[in-house]
Amino acid sequence: MINYISKSEMIAKFKKNYFGLVEFFVQAEPKVYVRNDLPPLVAKFVEAHELQHVKDGVNGGEFSAFIAGVKATPLGALQAVLMSLSPSRLKMYPALASGIGLSLSAILLIIFS
Repeated sequence: MINYISKSEMIAKFKKNYFGLVEFFVQAEPKVYVRNDLPPLVAKFVEAHELQHVKDGVNGGEFSAFIAGVKATPLGALQAVLMSLSPSRLKMYPALASGIGLSLSAILLIIFS
């Protein structure tokens, strides 16, 4: 089950402006949160991304989750990457700046394969 919450609720609960998040160890089942103010395709990407984290478990990586989101909606993935280029989001994910080229390459590969 996905819990849709506002940007302000996401920040209040997790102290960061995440698009989505899986909370492990809170209860028997992981809790998935997705912001309710995202554009529809970005929300679809984030939902698939976070649900892949649930499938992979607590030790799952970002690559698998990213690819699951791209497969669900390549255009949503591209939009999410572009939305993540804001200075406040780049500060949250320092590795994102260096991974943008790889992310865009993965999206284009899936779109055109």
